[in-house]
Amino acid sequence: MTVLLVDDQRSIIEGLLSGVPFDEIGFDTVLTANDAGEAWAQLAEQPVDVLLTDIEMPGESGMELVKKARDRFPDLLCILLTSHADFAFAKESVRLGCFDYLVQPAPYQDIAACLRRAFDQQVRSAQQKYMQSLGRIVQTSEPGMTSHMVMKLYSADPRDVAEGMQYLIACGYVVERDTPVRLCVAVDYAYLKRLPERLSEDAVIKIIRESFALAPGHPVPLITRNPYRQFVVMLCHADGAQPPACTAETFASALEEMTRRLGREPTLYVGPDTTLLGARGVLPALHRHIDNNVLEKTGVIMADERAVASDASAGGADMFLRWQSLLENEKYEILGREVQAYLDRSQRDKLGLHSLSDLHQRLTQLIFEHLHSRQIDIMRLFTQDYTYAMYMDSFKTVHALREGVNFLLEAAAGQRHVSLEQSDVDRAKAYIYAHLNQPMYVTDVAAHVNLSSEYFTKLFKKETGQNIKDFITQAKINAARDLLEHSDIPVSLVALEMGYDNFSHFTQIFKKACGLTPSEYRKEWKERKL
Repeated sequence: MTVLLVDDQRSIIEGLLSGVPFDEIGFDTVLTANDAGEAWAQLAEQPVDVLLTDIEMPGESGMELVKKARDRFPDLLCILLTSHADFAFAKESVRLGCFDYLVQPAPYQDIAACLRRAFDQQVRSAQQKYMQSLGRIVQTSEPGMTSHMVMKLYSADPRDVAEGMQYLIACGYVVERDTPVRLCVAVDYAYLKRLPERLSEDAVIKIIRESFALAPGHPVPLITRNPYRQFVVMLCHADGAQPPACTAETFASALEEMTRRLGREPTLYVGPDTTLLGARGVLPALHRHIDNNVLEKTGVIMADERAVASDASAGGADMFLRWQSLLENEKYEILGREVQAYLDRSQRDKLGLHSLSDLHQRLTQLIFEHLHSRQIDIMRLFTQDYTYAMYMDSFKTVHALREGVNFLLEAAAGQRHVSLEQSDVDRAKAYIYAHLNQPMYVTDVAAHVNLSSEYFTKLFKKETGQNIKDFITQAKINAARDLLEHSDIPVSLVALEMGYDNFSHFTQIFKKACGLTPSEYRKEWKERKL
Protein backbone atom coordinates (compact mmCIF):
# COMPACT_ATOMS: atom_id res chain seq x y z
CA MET A 1 0.00 0.00 0.00
CA THR A 2 1.25 3.53 -0.84
CA VAL A 3 1.13 6.79 1.10
CA LEU A 4 2.03 10.25 -0.29
CA LEU A 5 3.38 12.96 2.06
CA VAL A 6 3.04 16.60 0.86
CA ASP A 7 4.54 19.66 2.63
CA ASP A 8 6.48 22.67 1.39
CA GLN A 9 8.82 22.39 4.39
CA ARG A 10 11.37 19.66 3.84
CA SER A 11 12.08 19.41 7.57
CA ILE A 12 8.44 18.43 8.20
CA ILE A 13 8.65 15.62 5.66
CA GLU A 14 11.99 14.36 7.01
CA GLY A 15 10.51 14.39 10.52
CA LEU A 16 7.55 12.28 9.37
CA LEU A 17 9.87 9.84 7.59
CA SER A 18 11.96 9.32 10.72
CA GLY A 19 9.19 9.56 13.34
CA VAL A 20 6.36 7.47 11.83
CA PRO A 21 6.86 3.66 11.43
CA PHE A 22 5.29 3.40 7.99
CA ASP A 23 6.46 -0.17 7.40
CA GLU A 24 5.01 -1.37 10.70
CA ILE A 25 1.67 0.17 9.77
CA GLY A 26 1.70 -1.68 6.47
CA PHE A 27 2.82 0.89 3.90
CA ASP A 28 5.43 -0.64 1.65
CA THR A 29 5.84 2.55 -0.44
CA VAL A 30 6.21 6.11 0.90
CA LEU A 31 6.25 8.98 -1.65
CA THR A 32 6.98 12.66 -0.94
CA ALA A 33 6.26 15.99 -2.65
CA ASN A 34 7.09 19.63 -1.79
CA ASP A 35 4.04 21.26 -3.39
CA ALA A 36 0.68 20.48 -4.97
CA GLY A 37 2.06 20.37 -8.51
CA GLU A 38 4.68 17.79 -7.60
CA ALA A 39 2.08 15.82 -5.64
CA TRP A 40 -0.30 15.78 -8.62
CA ALA A 41 2.47 14.42 -10.83
CA GLN A 42 3.02 11.60 -8.32
CA LEU A 43 -0.71 10.81 -8.21
CA ALA A 44 -0.94 10.69 -11.97
CA GLU A 45 2.09 8.41 -12.29
CA GLN A 46 1.18 5.61 -9.87
CA PRO A 47 -1.64 4.42 -7.60
CA VAL A 48 -1.74 6.04 -4.16
CA ASP A 49 -3.91 4.80 -1.30
CA VAL A 50 -3.48 7.54 1.35
CA LEU A 51 -2.65 11.24 0.87
CA LEU A 52 -1.26 13.18 3.91
CA THR A 53 -0.95 16.85 2.98
CA ASP A 54 -0.34 20.25 4.57
CA ILE A 55 -3.05 22.83 3.90
CA GLU A 56 -0.99 26.04 3.83
CA MET A 57 1.44 25.83 0.89
CA PRO A 58 2.62 28.40 -1.66
CA GLY A 59 0.60 28.33 -4.86
CA GLU A 60 -2.09 25.65 -4.87
CA SER A 61 -3.23 24.84 -1.32
CA GLY A 62 -3.67 21.44 0.23
CA MET A 63 -7.47 21.94 0.11
CA GLU A 64 -7.37 22.50 -3.64
CA LEU A 65 -5.12 19.47 -4.10
CA VAL A 66 -7.51 17.28 -2.11
CA LYS A 67 -10.55 18.48 -4.08
CA LYS A 68 -8.90 17.75 -7.43
CA ALA A 69 -7.47 14.40 -6.23
CA ARG A 70 -10.80 13.22 -4.81
CA ASP A 71 -12.60 14.08 -8.05
CA ARG A 72 -10.06 12.05 -10.05
CA PHE A 73 -9.38 9.27 -7.50
CA PRO A 74 -12.54 8.70 -5.42
CA ASP A 75 -11.00 5.77 -3.47
CA LEU A 76 -8.09 7.90 -2.22
CA LEU A 77 -8.15 8.58 1.55
CA CYS A 78 -7.00 12.12 2.38
CA ILE A 79 -5.66 13.41 5.71
CA LEU A 80 -5.11 17.17 6.21
CA LEU A 81 -2.37 18.76 8.34
CA THR A 82 -2.67 22.39 9.47
CA SER A 83 -1.01 24.71 11.95
CA HIS A 84 -4.34 26.46 12.64
CA ALA A 85 -7.18 24.94 14.63
CA ASP A 86 -9.65 26.71 12.38
CA PHE A 87 -13.20 25.33 12.38
CA ALA A 88 -13.70 26.49 8.81
CA PHE A 89 -10.84 24.27 7.70
CA ALA A 90 -12.31 21.32 9.59
CA LYS A 91 -15.75 21.91 8.07
CA GLU A 92 -14.31 22.14 4.56
CA SER A 93 -12.33 18.92 5.07
CA VAL A 94 -15.54 17.10 5.98
CA ARG A 95 -17.27 18.49 2.88
CA LEU A 96 -14.42 17.27 0.71
CA GLY A 97 -14.72 13.78 2.20
CA CYS A 98 -11.37 13.78 3.99
CA PHE A 99 -10.61 10.82 6.20
CA ASP A 100 -9.19 12.95 9.05
CA TYR A 101 -7.93 16.41 10.05
CA LEU A 102 -4.83 16.89 12.27
CA VAL A 103 -3.59 20.09 13.91
CA GLN A 104 0.18 20.64 14.02
CA PRO A 105 2.31 20.08 15.95
CA ALA A 106 0.72 16.64 16.30
CA PRO A 107 2.73 13.91 18.08
CA TYR A 108 4.12 11.28 15.71
CA GLN A 109 2.22 8.57 17.52
CA ASP A 110 -1.07 10.42 16.80
CA ILE A 111 -0.14 10.73 13.13
CA ALA A 112 0.81 7.03 13.09
CA ALA A 113 -2.51 6.09 14.72
CA CYS A 114 -4.41 8.12 12.11
CA LEU A 115 -2.46 6.48 9.26
CA ARG A 116 -3.10 3.04 10.76
CA ARG A 117 -6.86 3.71 10.77
CA ALA A 118 -6.63 4.86 7.16
CA PHE A 119 -4.68 1.71 6.26
CA ASP A 120 -7.29 -0.52 7.94
CA GLN A 121 -10.06 1.36 6.16
CA GLN A 122 -8.47 0.75 2.78
CA VAL A 123 -8.06 -2.94 3.57
CA ARG A 124 -11.74 -3.22 4.56
CA SER A 125 -12.80 -1.38 1.42
CA ALA A 126 -10.71 -3.66 -0.78
CA GLN A 127 -12.14 -6.75 0.89
CA GLN A 128 -15.66 -5.44 0.55
CA LYS A 129 -15.21 -4.75 -3.17
CA TYR A 130 -13.62 -8.14 -3.67
CA MET A 131 -16.46 -9.94 -1.91
CA GLN A 132 -18.97 -8.00 -3.99
CA SER A 133 -17.20 -9.10 -7.14
CA LEU A 134 -17.15 -12.68 -5.86
CA GLY A 135 -20.86 -12.46 -5.25
CA ARG A 136 -21.40 -11.49 -8.87
CA ILE A 137 -19.15 -14.34 -10.00
CA VAL A 138 -20.96 -16.89 -7.82
CA GLN A 139 -24.35 -15.71 -9.08
CA THR A 140 -23.37 -15.99 -12.74
CA SER A 141 -21.10 -19.04 -12.66
CA GLU A 142 -21.92 -22.76 -12.59
CA PRO A 143 -22.76 -23.99 -9.07
CA GLY A 144 -19.54 -24.67 -7.20
CA MET A 145 -16.57 -22.61 -8.29
CA THR A 146 -14.46 -21.85 -11.32
CA SER A 147 -11.40 -23.93 -12.18
CA HIS A 148 -9.31 -20.79 -12.27
CA MET A 149 -10.00 -19.85 -8.65
CA VAL A 150 -9.41 -23.37 -7.30
CA MET A 151 -6.06 -23.40 -9.12
CA LYS A 152 -4.94 -20.57 -6.83
CA LEU A 153 -4.98 -22.98 -3.87
CA TYR A 154 -1.86 -24.64 -5.33
CA SER A 155 0.04 -21.38 -5.85
CA ALA A 156 3.38 -20.66 -4.16
CA ASP A 157 2.15 -17.10 -3.51
CA PRO A 158 0.25 -16.86 -0.18
CA ARG A 159 -1.85 -14.05 -1.62
CA ASP A 160 -3.17 -16.32 -4.36
CA VAL A 161 -4.00 -19.02 -1.80
CA ALA A 162 -5.83 -16.45 0.34
CA GLU A 163 -7.77 -15.26 -2.70
CA GLY A 164 -8.79 -18.81 -3.59
CA MET A 165 -9.92 -19.45 -0.02
CA GLN A 166 -11.96 -16.23 0.00
CA TYR A 167 -13.71 -17.37 -3.13
CA LEU A 168 -14.50 -20.77 -1.63
CA ILE A 169 -15.83 -19.18 1.55
CA ALA A 170 -18.01 -16.86 -0.53
CA CYS A 171 -19.37 -19.98 -2.24
CA GLY A 172 -20.27 -21.50 1.12
CA TYR A 173 -17.31 -23.84 1.67
CA VAL A 174 -15.67 -24.10 5.08
CA VAL A 175 -11.93 -24.06 4.44
CA GLU A 176 -8.86 -23.00 6.38
CA ARG A 177 -5.16 -23.38 5.68
CA ASP A 178 -5.02 -26.44 7.96
CA THR A 179 -8.21 -28.06 6.57
CA PRO A 180 -7.57 -31.82 6.11
CA VAL A 181 -7.74 -32.81 2.44
CA ARG A 182 -6.99 -35.77 0.16
CA LEU A 183 -5.54 -35.03 -3.26
CA CYS A 184 -6.04 -37.03 -6.46
CA VAL A 185 -5.68 -36.46 -10.19
CA ALA A 186 -8.16 -37.76 -12.77
CA VAL A 187 -6.71 -38.34 -16.25
CA ASP A 188 -9.09 -38.94 -19.14
CA TYR A 189 -6.77 -39.94 -21.98
CA ALA A 190 -9.39 -39.29 -24.66
CA TYR A 191 -9.79 -35.72 -23.38
CA LEU A 192 -6.01 -35.44 -22.93
CA LYS A 193 -5.38 -36.32 -26.58
CA ARG A 194 -8.18 -34.09 -27.88
CA LEU A 195 -9.87 -37.03 -29.55
CA PRO A 196 -13.02 -36.31 -31.60
CA GLU A 197 -16.36 -36.07 -29.79
CA ARG A 198 -14.66 -35.25 -26.52
CA LEU A 199 -16.55 -33.56 -23.71
CA SER A 200 -15.90 -29.96 -22.72
CA GLU A 201 -13.83 -29.08 -19.66
CA ASP A 202 -16.92 -27.99 -17.74
CA ALA A 203 -18.70 -31.24 -18.60
CA VAL A 204 -15.79 -33.39 -17.38
CA ILE A 205 -15.50 -31.37 -14.16
CA LYS A 206 -19.22 -31.81 -13.55
CA ILE A 207 -18.95 -35.58 -14.05
CA ILE A 208 -16.00 -35.85 -11.64
CA ARG A 209 -17.70 -33.67 -9.02
CA GLU A 210 -20.96 -35.60 -9.10
CA SER A 211 -19.18 -38.96 -9.14
CA PHE A 212 -17.39 -38.17 -5.88
CA ALA A 213 -20.52 -36.66 -4.35
CA LEU A 214 -22.31 -39.98 -4.93
CA ALA A 215 -19.43 -42.15 -3.64
CA PRO A 216 -19.35 -43.65 -0.11
CA GLY A 217 -18.23 -41.05 2.42
CA HIS A 218 -19.52 -38.25 0.16
CA PRO A 219 -16.29 -36.20 0.10
CA VAL A 220 -16.57 -32.62 -1.14
CA PRO A 221 -14.50 -32.25 -4.35
CA LEU A 222 -12.78 -29.01 -5.35
CA ILE A 223 -11.72 -29.50 -8.97
CA THR A 224 -9.46 -27.64 -11.38
CA ARG A 225 -7.87 -28.48 -14.71
CA ASN A 226 -4.10 -28.02 -14.80
CA PRO A 227 -2.10 -26.91 -17.90
CA TYR A 228 -1.53 -30.59 -18.81
CA ARG A 229 -5.29 -31.17 -19.32
CA GLN A 230 -5.46 -33.29 -16.17
CA PHE A 231 -8.11 -32.74 -13.50
CA VAL A 232 -6.74 -32.12 -10.00
CA VAL A 233 -9.27 -33.01 -7.32
CA MET A 234 -8.97 -31.80 -3.71
CA LEU A 235 -11.32 -33.80 -1.47
CA CYS A 236 -12.40 -32.38 1.88
CA HIS A 237 -15.10 -32.87 4.51
CA ALA A 238 -18.22 -30.72 4.43
CA ASP A 239 -17.45 -29.20 7.86
CA GLY A 240 -13.86 -28.32 6.90
CA ALA A 241 -12.51 -29.69 10.18
CA GLN A 242 -12.59 -33.47 9.80
CA PRO A 243 -10.57 -35.43 7.22
CA PRO A 244 -12.59 -36.48 4.15
CA ALA A 245 -14.13 -39.94 4.60
CA CYS A 246 -12.18 -41.57 1.75
CA THR A 247 -11.70 -45.33 1.51
CA ALA A 248 -10.72 -47.65 -1.33
CA GLU A 249 -14.43 -48.12 -1.89
CA THR A 250 -14.85 -44.34 -2.27
CA PHE A 251 -12.35 -44.13 -5.12
CA ALA A 252 -13.54 -47.34 -6.80
CA SER A 253 -17.15 -46.14 -6.72
CA ALA A 254 -16.23 -42.67 -8.02
CA LEU A 255 -14.21 -44.21 -10.86
CA GLU A 256 -17.05 -46.55 -11.78
CA GLU A 257 -19.48 -43.63 -12.01
CA MET A 258 -17.00 -41.55 -14.05
CA THR A 259 -16.55 -44.48 -16.43
CA ARG A 260 -20.29 -44.86 -16.86
CA ARG A 261 -20.80 -41.18 -17.63
CA LEU A 262 -17.70 -40.67 -19.77
CA GLY A 263 -18.22 -43.86 -21.73
CA ARG A 264 -14.59 -44.88 -21.08
CA GLU A 265 -12.46 -45.57 -18.02
CA PRO A 266 -10.14 -42.79 -16.85
CA THR A 267 -7.19 -43.17 -14.49
CA LEU A 268 -7.47 -41.92 -10.92
CA TYR A 269 -4.16 -41.24 -9.14
CA VAL A 270 -4.75 -40.97 -5.38
CA GLY A 271 -2.30 -39.18 -3.08
CA PRO A 272 -1.88 -39.30 0.71
CA ASP A 273 -3.73 -37.30 3.35
CA THR A 274 -2.51 -33.71 3.71
CA THR A 275 -3.82 -30.21 4.46
CA LEU A 276 -4.99 -27.45 2.16
CA LEU A 277 -1.71 -25.60 2.65
CA GLY A 278 0.31 -28.80 2.09
CA ALA A 279 -1.56 -29.81 -1.07
CA ARG A 280 0.95 -28.13 -3.36
CA GLY A 281 3.73 -30.30 -1.94
CA VAL A 282 1.87 -33.52 -2.79
CA LEU A 283 1.50 -32.71 -6.49
CA PRO A 284 5.09 -33.60 -7.58
CA ALA A 285 4.74 -37.18 -6.30
CA LEU A 286 1.41 -37.57 -8.10
CA HIS A 287 2.89 -36.25 -11.35
CA ARG A 288 5.81 -38.68 -11.10
CA HIS A 289 3.32 -41.55 -11.04
CA ILE A 290 1.39 -40.04 -13.95
CA ASP A 291 4.56 -39.64 -16.02
CA ASN A 292 5.63 -43.18 -15.22
CA ASN A 293 2.36 -44.67 -16.47
CA VAL A 294 3.72 -44.95 -20.00
CA LEU A 295 1.29 -47.80 -20.77
CA GLU A 296 -1.62 -45.47 -19.96
CA LYS A 297 -3.16 -47.99 -17.57
CA THR A 298 -6.58 -47.02 -16.30
CA GLY A 299 -8.25 -47.60 -12.93
CA VAL A 300 -7.32 -46.42 -9.43
CA ILE A 301 -3.60 -46.00 -8.77
CA MET A 302 -2.65 -45.34 -5.15
CA ALA A 303 0.29 -42.95 -5.44
CA ASP A 304 2.17 -41.95 -2.31
CA GLU A 305 5.21 -39.71 -1.90
CA ARG A 306 7.69 -42.56 -2.13
CA ALA A 307 9.91 -42.57 -5.19
CA VAL A 308 8.57 -44.46 -8.18
CA ALA A 309 10.31 -47.81 -8.49
CA SER A 310 12.96 -48.12 -11.15
CA ASP A 311 11.67 -49.73 -14.32
CA ALA A 312 12.86 -52.32 -16.78
CA SER A 313 15.89 -51.87 -18.98
CA ALA A 314 15.36 -50.53 -22.47
CA GLY A 315 17.15 -53.51 -24.03
CA GLY A 316 20.63 -54.86 -24.51
CA ALA A 317 23.42 -53.85 -26.85
CA ASP A 318 22.88 -56.89 -29.11
CA MET A 319 19.33 -55.84 -29.82
CA PHE A 320 20.38 -52.35 -30.93
CA LEU A 321 23.20 -53.75 -33.06
CA ARG A 322 20.68 -55.94 -34.82
CA TRP A 323 18.31 -53.02 -35.34
CA GLN A 324 21.18 -51.00 -36.75
CA SER A 325 21.90 -53.83 -39.19
CA LEU A 326 18.27 -53.90 -40.28
CA LEU A 327 18.41 -50.16 -40.95
CA GLU A 328 21.61 -50.45 -42.94
CA ASN A 329 19.95 -53.09 -45.11
CA GLU A 330 16.81 -50.94 -45.39
CA LYS A 331 14.64 -53.62 -43.81
CA TYR A 332 12.26 -51.07 -42.37
CA GLU A 333 9.24 -53.36 -42.23
CA ILE A 334 11.11 -55.98 -40.21
CA LEU A 335 12.57 -53.37 -37.87
CA GLY A 336 9.12 -51.87 -37.33
CA ARG A 337 7.67 -55.25 -36.41
CA GLU A 338 10.56 -56.01 -34.04
CA VAL A 339 10.18 -52.68 -32.25
CA GLN A 340 6.45 -53.27 -31.90
CA ALA A 341 7.08 -56.81 -30.60
CA TYR A 342 9.58 -55.45 -28.07
CA LEU A 343 7.06 -52.89 -26.84
CA ASP A 344 4.39 -55.62 -26.60
CA ARG A 345 6.72 -57.74 -24.45
CA SER A 346 7.67 -54.73 -22.35
CA GLN A 347 4.04 -54.15 -21.42
CA ARG A 348 4.22 -57.37 -19.42
CA ASP A 349 7.30 -56.09 -17.58
CA LYS A 350 7.74 -53.08 -15.32
CA LEU A 351 8.22 -50.58 -18.12
CA GLY A 352 8.39 -46.97 -16.97
CA LEU A 353 9.22 -43.50 -18.18
CA HIS A 354 12.98 -43.91 -17.70
CA SER A 355 13.32 -46.99 -19.90
CA LEU A 356 10.87 -45.69 -22.49
CA SER A 357 12.78 -42.41 -22.71
CA ASP A 358 16.04 -44.33 -23.13
CA LEU A 359 14.51 -46.49 -25.87
CA HIS A 360 13.20 -43.38 -27.65
CA GLN A 361 16.60 -41.71 -27.47
CA ARG A 362 18.52 -44.70 -28.81
CA LEU A 363 16.03 -45.41 -31.59
CA THR A 364 16.08 -41.75 -32.59
CA GLN A 365 19.86 -41.81 -32.81
CA LEU A 366 19.85 -45.00 -34.91
CA ILE A 367 17.16 -43.85 -37.34
CA PHE A 368 18.38 -40.26 -37.71
CA GLU A 369 21.97 -41.38 -38.34
CA HIS A 370 20.70 -43.87 -40.93
CA LEU A 371 18.58 -41.23 -42.70
CA HIS A 372 21.49 -38.79 -42.67
CA SER A 373 23.78 -41.41 -44.22
CA ARG A 374 21.21 -41.81 -47.02
CA GLN A 375 21.26 -38.01 -47.52
CA ILE A 376 17.58 -37.82 -46.58
CA ASP A 377 16.43 -34.45 -45.22
CA ILE A 378 14.93 -35.48 -41.89
CA MET A 379 12.92 -32.30 -41.33
CA ARG A 380 11.15 -32.71 -44.68
CA LEU A 381 9.73 -36.02 -43.54
CA PHE A 382 7.46 -34.37 -41.00
CA THR A 383 4.05 -32.95 -41.85
CA GLN A 384 1.39 -30.73 -40.33
CA ASP A 385 -0.41 -33.84 -39.11
CA TYR A 386 2.73 -35.29 -37.53
CA THR A 387 5.36 -32.71 -36.60
CA TYR A 388 8.95 -32.95 -35.44
CA ALA A 389 7.86 -31.71 -32.00
CA MET A 390 5.28 -34.49 -31.76
CA TYR A 391 7.95 -37.10 -32.48
CA MET A 392 10.42 -35.64 -29.97
CA ASP A 393 7.64 -35.74 -27.37
CA SER A 394 6.70 -39.35 -28.16
CA PHE A 395 8.81 -40.84 -25.34
CA LYS A 396 6.04 -40.26 -22.80
CA THR A 397 3.79 -43.22 -23.60
CA VAL A 398 4.10 -46.57 -25.38
CA HIS A 399 1.28 -45.59 -27.72
CA ALA A 400 3.04 -42.37 -28.72
CA LEU A 401 6.35 -44.15 -29.30
CA ARG A 402 4.68 -46.78 -31.47
CA GLU A 403 3.16 -44.02 -33.57
CA GLY A 404 6.43 -42.10 -33.80
CA VAL A 405 8.58 -45.08 -34.84
CA ASN A 406 6.00 -46.21 -37.41
CA PHE A 407 5.89 -42.73 -38.89
CA LEU A 408 9.67 -42.44 -39.23
CA LEU A 409 10.13 -45.91 -40.72
CA GLU A 410 7.27 -45.47 -43.17
CA ALA A 411 8.64 -42.08 -44.16
CA ALA A 412 12.10 -43.59 -44.61
CA ALA A 413 10.69 -46.40 -46.75
CA GLY A 414 8.87 -43.84 -48.86
CA GLN A 415 12.06 -41.85 -49.35
CA ARG A 416 14.14 -44.92 -50.12
CA HIS A 417 13.01 -45.18 -53.72
CA VAL A 418 12.33 -41.59 -54.74
CA SER A 419 15.88 -40.57 -55.56
CA LEU A 420 16.34 -39.55 -59.19
CA GLU A 421 19.72 -41.27 -59.16
CA GLN A 422 18.19 -44.71 -58.59
CA SER A 423 17.69 -46.99 -61.56
CA ASP A 424 14.40 -48.71 -62.29
CA VAL A 425 15.88 -51.96 -60.97
CA ASP A 426 17.05 -50.31 -57.74
CA ARG A 427 13.60 -48.80 -57.27
CA ALA A 428 12.08 -52.22 -57.86
CA LYS A 429 14.34 -53.83 -55.26
CA ALA A 430 13.44 -51.13 -52.76
CA TYR A 431 9.75 -51.76 -53.38
CA ILE A 432 10.20 -55.52 -52.89
CA TYR A 433 12.06 -55.07 -49.57
CA ALA A 434 9.40 -52.66 -48.33
CA HIS A 435 6.53 -55.08 -49.09
CA LEU A 436 7.92 -58.47 -48.07
CA ASN A 437 4.94 -59.06 -45.79
CA GLN A 438 2.52 -58.97 -48.71
CA PRO A 439 1.78 -61.38 -51.58
CA MET A 440 3.84 -60.02 -54.47
CA TYR A 441 3.67 -60.49 -58.23
CA VAL A 442 5.89 -59.30 -61.06
CA THR A 443 3.04 -57.15 -62.36
CA ASP A 444 2.95 -55.26 -59.03
CA VAL A 445 6.66 -54.46 -59.13
CA ALA A 446 6.62 -53.52 -62.82
CA ALA A 447 3.67 -51.19 -62.26
CA HIS A 448 5.55 -49.50 -59.43
CA VAL A 449 8.40 -48.50 -61.77
CA ASN A 450 5.97 -47.67 -64.61
CA LEU A 451 7.19 -50.38 -66.98
CA SER A 452 5.46 -53.25 -68.75
CA SER A 453 5.90 -56.65 -67.11
CA GLU A 454 7.63 -58.11 -70.17
CA TYR A 455 10.14 -55.28 -70.58
CA PHE A 456 10.80 -55.04 -66.84
CA THR A 457 11.46 -58.82 -66.55
CA LYS A 458 14.09 -58.63 -69.30
CA LEU A 459 15.63 -55.46 -67.82
CA PHE A 460 15.90 -56.99 -64.34
CA LYS A 461 17.51 -60.18 -65.71
CA LYS A 462 19.96 -58.12 -67.77
CA GLU A 463 21.13 -55.92 -64.88
CA THR A 464 21.15 -58.52 -62.08
CA GLY A 465 21.61 -61.84 -63.85
CA GLN A 466 18.70 -63.12 -61.79
CA ASN A 467 15.08 -63.80 -62.61
CA ILE A 468 12.71 -61.33 -60.89
CA LYS A 469 10.53 -64.13 -59.48
CA ASP A 470 13.57 -65.82 -57.99
CA PHE A 471 14.72 -62.51 -56.51
CA ILE A 472 11.36 -61.96 -54.80
CA THR A 473 11.36 -65.50 -53.41
CA GLN A 474 14.94 -65.22 -52.17
CA ALA A 475 14.23 -61.86 -50.51
CA LYS A 476 11.31 -63.38 -48.65
CA ILE A 477 13.32 -66.47 -47.65
CA ASN A 478 16.18 -64.29 -46.35
CA ALA A 479 13.74 -62.23 -44.29
CA ALA A 480 12.08 -65.41 -42.98
CA ARG A 481 15.48 -66.81 -41.95
CA ASP A 482 16.16 -63.59 -40.11
CA LEU A 483 12.90 -63.89 -38.17
CA LEU A 484 13.51 -67.56 -37.37
CA GLU A 485 16.98 -66.75 -36.06
CA HIS A 486 16.22 -63.68 -33.98
CA SER A 487 12.64 -64.00 -32.76
CA ASP A 488 10.32 -66.47 -31.07
CA ILE A 489 7.48 -65.87 -33.52
CA PRO A 490 5.72 -69.19 -34.36
CA VAL A 491 6.66 -70.61 -37.75
CA SER A 492 3.08 -70.26 -38.97
CA LEU A 493 3.21 -66.52 -38.22
CA VAL A 494 6.57 -66.22 -39.96
CA ALA A 495 4.85 -67.55 -43.10
CA LEU A 496 2.10 -64.95 -42.76
CA GLU A 497 4.69 -62.23 -42.17
CA MET A 498 6.24 -63.12 -45.51
CA GLY A 499 2.89 -62.93 -47.32
CA TYR A 500 2.22 -66.70 -47.57
CA ASP A 501 -1.32 -67.68 -46.64
CA ASN A 502 -0.62 -71.36 -47.33
CA PHE A 503 1.77 -72.68 -44.67
CA SER A 504 2.55 -75.90 -46.59
CA HIS A 505 3.50 -73.90 -49.68
CA PHE A 506 5.80 -71.70 -47.59
CA THR A 507 7.44 -74.77 -46.04
CA GLN A 508 8.09 -76.30 -49.47
CA ILE A 509 9.62 -73.11 -50.84
CA PHE A 510 11.75 -72.63 -47.72
CA LYS A 511 13.04 -76.23 -47.78
CA LYS A 512 13.86 -75.97 -51.46
CA ALA A 513 15.94 -72.85 -50.81
CA CYS A 514 17.60 -73.85 -47.50
CA GLY A 515 17.51 -77.65 -47.49
CA LEU A 516 15.57 -77.64 -44.21
CA THR A 517 12.02 -76.94 -43.13
CA PRO A 518 11.50 -73.67 -41.17
CA SER A 519 11.20 -75.57 -37.88
CA GLU A 520 14.34 -77.60 -38.60
CA TYR A 521 16.21 -74.45 -39.58
CA ARG A 522 15.31 -72.68 -36.31
CA LYS A 523 16.27 -75.72 -34.22
CA GLU A 524 19.65 -76.06 -35.97
CA TRP A 525 20.32 -72.35 -35.61
CA LYS A 526 19.67 -72.42 -31.87
CA GLU A 527 21.92 -75.45 -31.45
CA ARG A 528 24.74 -73.69 -33.29
CA LYS A 529 24.35 -70.70 -30.94
CA LEU A 530 24.82 -72.85 -27.84
